[in-house]
Amino acid sequence: LIDVTVKDVKAWIVEQGKLDIFQSTFNKRFYVVKRIFDYALDEGYTTVNIMQNRKKSYPIFHKRKTNDDAFYTQEQVDLMLNDSYDGCSENELQNYNFTQSFIAIGTGLGLRSGEISAARFSDISWDDSTITIQRSITKGLIGSTKTGKVRVLPLTKDLKERLLKYKESAICDWMFPNPRTLRPYTDTRTIVDHKFKPLLKRLNIPYLGLYQLRHTFTTLSMLKGAKLTTISKCLGHSGTEVTQRYYVRLGNTNQDDMRAELENLTA
Repeated sequence: LIDVTVKDVKAWIVEQGKLDIFQSTFNKRFYVVKRIFDYALDEGYTTVNIMQNRKKSYPIFHKRKTNDDAFYTQEQVDLMLNDSYDGCSENELQNYNFTQSFIAIGTGLGLRSGEISAARFSDISWDDSTITIQRSITKGLIGSTKTGKVRVLPLTKDLKERLLKYKESAICDWMFPNPRTLRPYTDTRTIVDHKFKPLLKRLNIPYLGLYQLRHTFTTLSMLKGAKLTTISKCLGHSGTEVTQRYYVRLGNTNQDDMRAELENLTA
C-alpha cells in the first residue's frame, strides 16, 4: 500500500473508464479502494490516505438512466391487485398473499419499500383503521424511518380487508418475513426477483422498479385530485421544502378527511 501513488490511482481511474461502465458501478469500486486506505491509515500501515478528498465523478463514465418519473398506470395497478393467479407457478401461488399485500400497501399509501418491509401487524389499529409507520430497513438494518419521524396513516376499507385476510395466514408479527428466518428481508432484491417480477411478466406489465409503487401512488393520487397535504403525509415528506410550502398554505388534514380522499382513489 505504501508503494501506491496518486499517479497509480489516476492510471487506475483511466483504465476503469475504458471498461465502458456506469458511474454508479465505478462509485462502488472507488468506495472499496477508499475503505482499504481508510483501514490502512487507521491501523498505522500508511501515514496518508491518497484517496482522501479525491473526486469520484468523471465524464468518462456513463450515467445510468433511471425510472424516477415512471409509474404504473391505473389499469396496470388494477391488473396486479385483481389478478386471479390462473396458470401461475406453485411458487407464485405460495407467495400470493405476500405479493398482493405488498403491492396494495405500496400503491395505496405510497410507503417506501423499506417501510413496507419493516411493517408489523401490531402496527395496525384494527379498531381505528390506522397503521403506524415507525421503522424502515436501510442497508440491511432495521431502524427508524428515513426522516426519523413516526406517522399514523388511515387504512381504506379495501386495504384493511386485504390485510385482515393476509393476517389469517401470517406466520409471525412481521408482515413480510423471510419464511426461513421469520425476519424481514434485508434486501428487496429477493422480493423483486421471486415475487414481483414473476407477477409482472405473467401479466405482461413492464418492470419499472419496486420503488415505483410509491411514485405510482403519488401520481395517481394527484391525477385524481387528492390534496397535496394528504399525499405528503402518506409519503412522509413533511420535512421537504416543497411539502412544507403546501402544508402551510393548505393547512392540516385530519384522519377522516384523509381516509375519505384515499377511499376515492380506490372507488
